[in-house]
Parts: sequence; C-alpha cells; structure tokens
Amino acid sequence: KEPGFNGIKFTDTINGFVDDVKVIDPGGLAVFMNYCKNITVNGVVVEASSPEMMRHHHAFGFANSADCIYQNFEIKSRPNHGVYVGNFCVNNVYSNGTMAGGTFDYHRRLPYANVYTQIEIVNDGDSGGASASGPAMGARHTHWNVNLNRSSSRWTAQPDVMPMGALVGVQCATPTDPVNAENGDSEALLEDVSLDAGVPSPVNLYEAQLALRLGDSIQGGGGMGACADCEIDVPYNFGFSGALNTPLTGK
Repeated sequence: KEPGFNGIKFTDTINGFVDDVKVIDPGGLAVFMNYCKNITVNGVVVEASSPEMMRHHHAFGFANSADCIYQNFEIKSRPNHGVYVGNFCVNNVYSNGTMAGGTFDYHRRLPYANVYTQIEIVNDGDSGGASASGPAMGARHTHWNVNLNRSSSRWTAQPDVMPMGALVGVQCATPTDPVNAENGDSEALLEDVSLDAGVPSPVNLYEAQLALRLGDSIQGGGGMGACADCEIDVPYNFGFSGALNTPLTGK
C-alpha cells in the first residue's frame, strides 16, 4: 500500500555484504534478508525525499536467517515497523545505529536469541506479524544500550512480551511490569532500565563479544583482553542418542 519501491534483498545467500549505500524512498524495505547466513550490512542510510515519503513499512529486516548483522546505520525516515526480526531468525544483530522513527519489530514466528545494541531511537512504531503466527518472540533476545530519547518504551523496554531475555542500559525508559496474564510471567533480566538509566559497560555488546573472541581490548570494558582465566572448552555430552524412525533415548 505504500508508494515507492523496495531496496536491496538477499535470498538464499551466504557470505554477502552491503557497504556505504543510501536508500531513498523505500516503500517497503530498504534492505532485507531471507534465508541468509553471514551477511554484513554496513553504513546504510535510509531517508525520504519529501515529507510525504517519510512513512513507509520497514527499514531493515531479517527472516529465516542466522549470523547476520546490520551495523553503523542511520534511519532518517520513520518506518511504521522500524527494524525487524521474524520467522525463526537466530543470532542476528542490529548494532550502532540511529532511528528517527519506528521500533524493534518482532514479527512473530518465533525469532529467538537476537541482539539490538548501541541504538538511539525515537520509538514511535509498532510491531507486526499475523496474529495466528504465535507470540511476538521466542527466548534470549537482548536490548543493550538503547536510548529512547524520551519516546515510548513499547517493544524496546517491554519485558512482559519477552519469555526470557535481557534489557540492559535502556535509557529514558518506562518499562512495563514483567507480567503477562496470557503467556505467564516473563523471565527477562532487567538491569538499569529507567528514565535516568546510564550507558552500560561495555557500550556495544556485539563488539565486546567479538573483541573478546579475537583477544582485543573491549571498548568501555576496562581494557580487558582475552579471558585468560577461562576454562578450556571441552566437548559436552548431551546425553541422548537417536536415529531416524526410532524414539530418542536419554535426557
């Protein structure tokens, strides 16, 4: 229903990238990934050519994808659903971005274990997805260092829709009660989520985890390097076995 066009779409793609691109007047999505893995979208700017084109559907989206990232982005338009994850997405990241509008859209069909970190947003959008497609999200989503600029806390600091996850350093927020009458009480962790919340350390969760993995120093993390005192990884026995057409055994 929106005027304009979609921008860049990845489908059935492994190991791809978009770098330093401006998308003007996307009616639907500026950049979208579906059935993808290891895609990096860096430095994308989304904007409108006129006030009439400010509102559109999404800016960015993940669907059926894993281990992908949007980073260093700037959304100058006001997408209705903002940036979203949906359709069984796992281990994807939105990192270091600014959003003049929209929200963190969990588009149902059980996305789980995705991260939003170091994002400034005017949170004026809404989440979508068909009501018959299950709850908004699965477990283990993380919102880390998010500045709401005194806008709505819906979806960005709303633990009652998170079955399990973490909200850490969500600034200018008025979080909801972590109670959901239909789905049961949330097991989300809330740490410094309030109107006067501060910036957490490290500043960017994704960059800190990457630095730790590579043995580099961590921004805002006290100059820590690789975890020299960590125990050596050992194989873990899950204690079950099985084969096609036979019942599983064990725990």
